[in-house]
Amino acid sequence: MHSLRVLEYESIRRRLQVTCETTMGHGLAENLTPTFELDAVWAGLEATSEAYDALSKHAVPGLGGAKDVRNALLRAKKGAVLGGNELYGVASSLATLRQMKAFLSPQREAYPHLYGYYETLPEAKRLEESLFDSLETDGTLRDGASPALSMLRSRKRSAAARITERIQAYTTGKTRELLSDPIFTVRDGRYVIPLKAENRGKIRGIVHDMSGSGQTIFLEPEDVLQLGNALREVEAAERTEEVRILTVLSSKVGLVADEVTGGLDAAGALDLLFAKARLAFDMRATAPQRLNGWARIEIQGGRHPLLDDAIVVPLDIAMGRRASVLITGPNTGGKTVAIKCVGLFVAMAQSGLFLPAMDVRFAPFRQIWADIGDEQSLEQSLSTFSGHIKNIAEALRGMREGALVLMDEIGAGTDPAEGAALAISILREMVKRGAAILASTHYGELKAFAFETDGFENAAMEFDQKTLRPTYRLSLGAAGASQALRIAERYGIPKDTVEEAR
Repeated sequence: MHSLRVLEYESIRRRLQVTCETTMGHGLAENLTPTFELDAVWAGLEATSEAYDALSKHAVPGLGGAKDVRNALLRAKKGAVLGGNELYGVASSLATLRQMKAFLSPQREAYPHLYGYYETLPEAKRLEESLFDSLETDGTLRDGASPALSMLRSRKRSAAARITERIQAYTTGKTRELLSDPIFTVRDGRYVIPLKAENRGKIRGIVHDMSGSGQTIFLEPEDVLQLGNALREVEAAERTEEVRILTVLSSKVGLVADEVTGGLDAAGALDLLFAKARLAFDMRATAPQRLNGWARIEIQGGRHPLLDDAIVVPLDIAMGRRASVLITGPNTGGKTVAIKCVGLFVAMAQSGLFLPAMDVRFAPFRQIWADIGDEQSLEQSLSTFSGHIKNIAEALRGMREGALVLMDEIGAGTDPAEGAALAISILREMVKRGAAILASTHYGELKAFAFETDGFENAAMEFDQKTLRPTYRLSLGAAGASQALRIAERYGIPKDTVEEAR
């Protein structure tokens, strides 16, 4: 969506993704967009408020143990045998979902939105314990996963010990002199000794490899070979038993696959809510207070969420339907930042996010249209002016009553007289369609228009006449000068040139 892109809403989503604990929550945050349904907006903000309160007052169980094993669950449901890692992920998820369910159990009255996920969270303690009892954290099967596996692994260790004992006898006994080195190695799972090629035939066995020089052959002695074959038999039986155990565990998981999948979906939604709350803590944000109806926002001490908190100048503004605002004032004075801040606040609030401000009162908007920045497109052969007009035309075609329209430097990029006249006509048409407008301009005609027209108000970005610097503070009810000559002087245009311009 063009408007969200120019408002840099994606940066907010990225910050939200960082605070998520699960893959499921991260995916939901990545695709988060504002809603334009009145009830959904307030339900989203109320849910975030509950998560915020819960984190403030309780030791809320973490959701990091809930793994995205939904694909594995689907395969298990169809009869597939899952790997140990996947099964351990199911176990970890079951434990995490059970703990969250236990936390939500007494919260029906306190947190109704959070409690709404209670029934969806599964509790399969027996299966969870069975999986944990059978698997190590890396997904390998424990010796105690079955009596047969325990016995086979004991036999395997004994067989390996006998092989090691026997082959070491070749490296330390009377045959040591026949070797190029008094050590043994393993080649393709076989225990071999480095026999000098000249001693071939002095020890019975099978040659598995040869050194690059040809002076050493790697021989598996005949008696070690027989012990190795016995080990291979035990290992084959061990693998068969491991597959049997994994098959049984996978079958049990398949029986509850639908419930666990639903629980993981719920965990993702809860993770997103708690991520929104954590982001609110990080931004020192506040919940928007409800205004009745549509299309109104009042901000006190608003801080643009993507700017450095230490230097950002707080914004105070009130605007909405029948109370549109035209901002004037110097270049580099903060007009664009103010417009983006308002647009971002609306998009965030309608996504269930708190706002970094002292106080915000808010009635949702039905749409967001934004024409901000350089809209020039070489691919589409559009000048900056054409690019702006294309966006405005699209907005006019699709505009609904209660839309928020944000326009930076409306009418700029063409003949000033024509640009101002066109801008006034566009503003009148948008107001007629019930839009709430926040726009910036340098045109004197638009400043006069805002003074003379009901439903519009001028606002000025302040400029310090002594330091020749903008203060970045917005003053409602006043029109500001562009201060182009003063700013030119400050940035080094020769004084004579500036005086001639005056």
